[in-house]
Amino acid sequence: DLLEFFILTPLPGSADHKKLYLAGVEMDRDLNKYDLTQPTTRHPLMSNEELMGTYQRAWQLYFSPEHVETILRRTKESGYNLRNMMMKLFSFEAPARIEGIHPLEAGIFRRKYRRDRRPELPVETPSVFYVRFGLEILCKAWRYARMYWRYRSIVKRVERDTAPYSDLALTPVQDHELDNLEIYTSTRGAAEVVEKFRRRHAERSPTDHRRQNEEKKIEIPCSSDDSP
Repeated sequence: DLLEFFILTPLPGSADHKKLYLAGVEMDRDLNKYDLTQPTTRHPLMSNEELMGTYQRAWQLYFSPEHVETILRRTKESGYNLRNMMMKLFSFEAPARIEGIHPLEAGIFRRKYRRDRRPELPVETPSVFYVRFGLEILCKAWRYARMYWRYRSIVKRVERDTAPYSDLALTPVQDHELDNLEIYTSTRGAAEVVEKFRRRHAERSPTDHRRQNEEKKIEIPCSSDDSP
């Protein structure tokens, strides 16, 4: 129950990039943008601004405090370690929300070098660069601490709540839903997963039935005191 979001990107060298290139579709010439988090070609229905807004909105909705609490309640009900899940959620939300980068590009500490600049940008003086970099580190550290404190507060609230929790995501899938729900039928990959699940279930079923029949045949022998 942990998601990360990407923008579909025609990476140079991929079949998608070749297909668009041969079709004459315009693609961004700046290779720095091909990081799966920025628009690099025109979307058929949305502008680049709308696409970026939708992408950022997806992060905001999934990692909202209300949904984070829902995920942690599901985690608790499923018997998984709450603190472990809290740290996973925190490590995915913080880079996207605070650093403005994808979590897979993040680390414990983000290093920057004064002379590492694009050719069209001037190199900053040491006084400007290091003062700004220092203030940026302090500001981000404060934001990280606030976010971590918010996560801890949610975890403690979930831990204190002893009432049973259930929602649709925790409800076992019924067999007929595998044929009716769009999530299992809309793509070829989903259909393959359903087929694999049913095949494994069919392979296990005969063994389970034999085990149940064997258990029914077990007889408890009488002791000598109970013999007629």
